[in-house]
Order: sequence, then C-alpha cells, then structure tokens
Amino acid sequence: MNALAKSSGWRRPGNDSRSPNDDAPYSYQPLKGDKRETRLLHLLPGVWTAPIRVKLSVIDLDEKHSLPEYEALSYAWGKRRQRGSVIIGDGRHCWSLPVTRNAELALRYLRRERGGRRALWVDAICINQTDTAERSNQVASMVKIYLSARRVVVWLGLADSHSRAAVKHLDQIAARLWKLPEPVPSWLILPEEVLPIYQLSLRPWFGRLWIWQEVMSSKREPLL
Repeated sequence: MNALAKSSGWRRPGNDSRSPNDDAPYSYQPLKGDKRETRLLHLLPGVWTAPIRVKLSVIDLDEKHSLPEYEALSYAWGKRRQRGSVIIGDGRHCWSLPVTRNAELALRYLRRERGGRRALWVDAICINQTDTAERSNQVASMVKIYLSARRVVVWLGLADSHSRAAVKHLDQIAARLWKLPEPVPSWLILPEEVLPIYQLSLRPWFGRLWIWQEVMSSKREPLL
C-alpha cells in the first residue's frame, strides 16, 4: 500500500488534549474546489473487540500516477438510530465520529487484526456530511471514485442461515450454467433454492439506487 498521499483530511479545533470520549467538536479540512479531490480512510489494524481507529488523507483523483491503491465500499447505511462510532486520529489528537451501526460493522469485518492498514473509500466518513456543497461535488465524482479504486467491496450485512444457503445455491446455479446448452431450461433454479435467494434479495443493499453504478465501476470482480 502506498504512503498517505497528503496530510490528513481533517483538523481538530480547540483543545488537543481531549480524548475521544469527550465528544469534542471536529471539522473536516475543506477539499479544494479547483481539483477533483476526495478523502481516503486508512483503517488501522486491531482485534475484533477494539474500537475502530482510522486516519484520513486527501487525494486528487486526476493525479493518476501518484494515486494510492484503495478499495471502495458499497453498502447500505442502515437505520440511523442504530449508532456506532469510529475514532479518527493518531492516538494523541483524536475524537469519536458517529456512524451507523451497519457502517461500523462493515469496518470491523474489513479490519486486519495485525499487519498494515487498509485504505478504503467510505462515503459516510470520507465525505463531510454536514457540508451540502461538498456532498454534491462528491456525488458528481462518484463514478470516478469507484473507477479509480483497486476494487469494490460489497457489504450486504451480517450472515444468517438464509444468506449462507443463498450463496451456496447461487454457486450451484452458476456451475449448472456452464454445463447447460442453449436454451436454458426452466429447472435451472430448483424449488428449494428460491426462498433463500429471495430472502437475500430483500436486504437493504439491493434497494439502493446507486448499487449498479458502484458495482459496474469495479476494475475487478467485486468482493462480497
């Protein structure tokens, strides 16, 4: 993974001695309007139960030769009243940033237990959600953000019995497709496979407007 492209994309106002538990105010360093900038989230390693710790950096999407490798997360925000949090900073200067519980779970599963940090683009954290103008500019750059990513990582949520069965059945259906002549017969999907796949399709991610744009922009096969 390349080094951070630029200095952190945030700054802490006021007293640097506060801890993340103080709920201190925070502010993002504004992105430059004359450049196609965005922020990356650098997910620091940690054990499963440890708080999620991240650092932010700013990159210019038009600087192709110096663009660091990163993965773009495709997920559903989830219910806003179900809150989680991440800690932004380097241990001395840091604070807690509220996110949805689903976003926190995705980062917890993507975090490495040891070794290097993981560079990600996650809209809830990489975009200043309180800045309407920035949100609009970042939405306009969304295709470029996902196209520039090494790959797209899809987070469907926590696994359950239906999702495990659905993934198994989808693999079996794909294997059948490779062996079948044209036209495809009506028995391609067996009755016992229908319910788990249907249940999987009801997950919030499949109802998002932007999912196909995000997935189709992936350079590689998206990682589920």
